[in-house]
Amino acid sequence: VEIARDGERFRLSISAVTSDDSGQYQLEAEQKGVKCISVASLIVSGNANEPPVTKLPASVSVASGSATKLVLEMSNSEGYTVQWFKGGEKVEKSERMKSVKSGNSFKLDFKTVEASDEGVYVVKVIKDKKAVAKYAAAVHVEP
Repeated sequence: VEIARDGERFRLSISAVTSDDSGQYQLEAEQKGVKCISVASLIVSGNANEPPVTKLPASVSVASGSATKLVLEMSNSEGYTVQWFKGGEKVEKSERMKSVKSGNSFKLDFKTVEASDEGVYVVKVIKDKKAVAKYAAAVHVEP
């Protein structure tokens, strides 16, 4: 694993990737008292236990009061369920937020985003009552 700086950008490189490298990676940066968090999920193909994911949840920047969603898509979601978490706590259904399954997609829908919604969200994929994968995305709320 190598972290390199190129001007204003930082790059994480992993050579000779193996299935052990699959998972979540998180970057935290701070400049002049302003903290920024970014997350990425890595799937190494060829892992027989990996769910058939076709689209990972993407981090979003959204204006306060707007709607948004985080989406995980699979080629075949039969037998899978998910749970969404923020800061290690399970996300509970509310008037503003709910978890929805539509076809082969699992979504965390935000009807209206508030400043308190900012953070890193993790979707835990479950099959046969066992967690088989976790993927992450960040929600940044603009004032």
